[in-house]
Order: sequence, then structure tokens, then C-alpha cells
Amino acid sequence: MATRLYKLSEDALVPVEPGRLAKEEMIQDWIARQPELLGLDLLIIGREVVTAHGGWIDLLGIDEEGNLAILELKRDRTPRDTIGQVLDYASWVVNLKTADVQTIAFGHLGKTLNQAFQDRFKTDLPETLNESHIMVIIASQFDPSSQRIVRYLSQRGIAINTAFFTVFDEDGQTFLTTDWLLDESEVAERSDGPGKMTEAELLTVANDLKITKLVEICRELSKLAVEKPSRSYGGSFRYWFKDKMIVGVNVAGGRRGPPPGELDVWMPVTKLSELVAIPQENIREVLKRDFATTERGITECVIRLKSPEEAQKLVAHIREWITTPVTADAPH
Repeated sequence: MATRLYKLSEDALVPVEPGRLAKEEMIQDWIARQPELLGLDLLIIGREVVTAHGGWIDLLGIDEEGNLAILELKRDRTPRDTIGQVLDYASWVVNLKTADVQTIAFGHLGKTLNQAFQDRFKTDLPETLNESHIMVIIASQFDPSSQRIVRYLSQRGIAINTAFFTVFDEDGQTFLTTDWLLDESEVAERSDGPGKMTEAELLTVANDLKITKLVEICRELSKLAVEKPSRSYGGSFRYWFKDKMIVGVNVAGGRRGPPPGELDVWMPVTKLSELVAIPQENIREVLKRDFATTERGITECVIRLKSPEEAQKLVAHIREWITTPVTADAPH
């Protein structure tokens, strides 16, 4: 996977030459401080975490749902060795209990996970942690065979992905770009764990929370996109457009816990913008104007629906965005 970087010089685009880092460990340092470099909304809770099998996990993170992320640099190992290593780490991580996660976090953070989690996500730590996990291999290059292996595992329901980084040097300055082998939201979807939430189960939850009408209105999106029940956020309907997930209707309430009678809908705005060729600033402006919204990281927006009228308005906006023809001069 080759990444190119260009700079604008007068009226021409001039390529910036690829460079090298003095130490690959620098990437680990940067991600430990800023996991958002990879587009991941994580709190890093462990570094060089020792497993019961004698391994060392480069970085261990936790997301807002209390699920874990194993981040492993390829370093000088072969790609296939790295895949085997991260799978071995996952076989240990999957058995970590909530108390184990809290102990690991305290050793790295020097304070309780409850406090660090509140500081990072502005919400309370879930009572149960590590209900699922993802694996991320971080590399500058990955041979085609290893890419096929990662794709195969992901397609078989294993939440594994590869993040690529490329270094460029220009006039004494170093630039870093990142990219993914697979769509990360799709990989995260596969981290749901065993068992699938059914439509009937989700409708029962909606009835218990007094949001049946709101959910029914949102489900009109199934006429425009592919609807998939999911265990995410305690139970959700997810909607896929052009093979990408664009809307999640969080029936069970997930982390933000809306009051009875209200419903949270999350939207990966950056991805939707790319699919429909509408500037994400325009989409965000509409959402903030018409609804109570909360930004999550740089890509997502959570919309709190409080009435059937708001639900109908949201569905109408989404319908307009994804059915508007893309013109040749539309922004990308």
C-alpha cells in the first residue's frame, strides 16, 4: 500500500520524498500519547503489558464502551509472525476480567481507571469491561500474503486490522500519514462478540424504554440502506450504504444512557460526507441546528432524538443526503 504526499509549489504539485525514522519505537510513543493519530477514540491503559504467556503487548487501550484494543507494532518481525503474535495476545486478553483491566490501568496511569476514564471520555466507567476487543497491527509495509490473511480473519468475524504509517521528509521537517487496510468501523462491528442481537429483541428493548415510535420512524432508513441488528451499545440497528456503515440507532442507549422516551442515533459524519460528496461541515451544521448533538472524536456525531417529529426530520435529512445525485463538480 503506497502512500504519496505532495506539496503545492507555485502552480505545481511536487512530490515529497519518503523518509525514515531513527527508531520505529517513535511511532509507539506518538500513538501512546495520541491514539487519535490512527483515528481511534481510545484511552491507553497499558504499555509493554506482560501476558501470562510471556508476551509483551506494545499498547493496550480501552474505548468509551469499555472494550479493549490491542495495538502491536510490526517492528523487525515478519508480517506473518506479527499476526500470530497479536492473535496470541488476544487469546490472553479475551479472558481479562474487569478487575484485571483496572489493575493493568492503574499500573500504567498511576490513578484509578474510573478517574482516568472520566477525564478522557467525560462519562462514567462501565460496570463490566472487556466484553469485546479489537486487534490492530501497525506497520509501514505489509506484504500481499499477510494482507490476505488479515482480510480473511476479518471476514470470518475476527476483529483485526492493519494501520499503515508512512514517513516523509522535507526541508528538515518530518511528516507522518496514516491509513487502514480495512474500514475500521466495519472491523469494530465484528468485535461484537458471540451471539447476535435479533430484531425481535431490539423491539422488546424499544418497548421497555418507551421509544418504539422513534425506532419505527428511524427504521424507515431500511428503504434506503441495508439494516443490520447489532449488539453494539447494548443493542442497535445499524444501516449500511454502499457497503459502509453510515447510521447507528442505539436502541438500548449504550454508554450515554438517554432517559426513557428518548433515543440516541450516532453518525460517522466524515464517512457519510465522503460517500455522498457533501462537505462534512454542511452535514454537521444541519445536525447541530436541528437536534441536540454531541461530537465524538473527529468523525462521529451523536444525535439525541426527543420526539417523533425530530426522528422524522432526521430521516428526511439522511434521505436527502444519500439520494442527491453526485455531480461532476461536487466536492470530495
